[in-house]
Amino acid sequence: MNQRDFRVLFLCEWKSGHNAAAAARNINAALGNDTVKERTVRRWFQKFEAGDESLVIEARGRPEPYINDDQLQISIEANTRHTVRDLSQEFIVSSTTISRHLKSIGKGPIVLHGNARSHVSQITVQKLNSLKYETLPHPPYSPDLSLTDYHFFKHSNHFLNEKTFMNQETVENAFQQFIVTRPPNFYKNGIQKLLTNWKKCVECNGSYFDE
Repeated sequence: MNQRDFRVLFLCEWKSGHNAAAAARNINAALGNDTVKERTVRRWFQKFEAGDESLVIEARGRPEPYINDDQLQISIEANTRHTVRDLSQEFIVSSTTISRHLKSIGKGPIVLHGNARSHVSQITVQKLNSLKYETLPHPPYSPDLSLTDYHFFKHSNHFLNEKTFMNQETVENAFQQFIVTRPPNFYKNGIQKLLTNWKKCVECNGSYFDE
């Protein structure tokens, strides 16, 4: 069977009302295990659901990825901690595709920065608006709301504590060691903690509070 034959099977399964997982199981049961991958079937189902039932061979042997913006919106609202990577894995598309659709539904990245002149200049504000980035203001003198202060520097200071440095090279080597020894979820955990810190700030009506 050639690629077009498989795509005919995908279309028949889709028209029969089967989902991608069931379609992949049916085809593999008939033609042998691992004949088709579920994610391949899912890509074609997304194409069909978008109203395109053509079976033309696309560039790189796969259809242009389709995402339903309403489904993307529902997924974001169901879990506001979703990252672009999480969404790309859920919808089986590239991070670039997810970012493009987030922009189209007005869900661009949230930028946290203070009131430094470079942050509030007209050029910066216009650029952020054109990119549809949401700006989360950072009140002055609030290290508990600064990711570098409450997370990165806190851990780096602990890592470097009681170490002796004879010259700049040893300092740089120690800092590089700190960077490469961080676990994969180090930065993600720090960003997620920002939600808790902001909640405290709101509950205290912006007043200072102890950790």
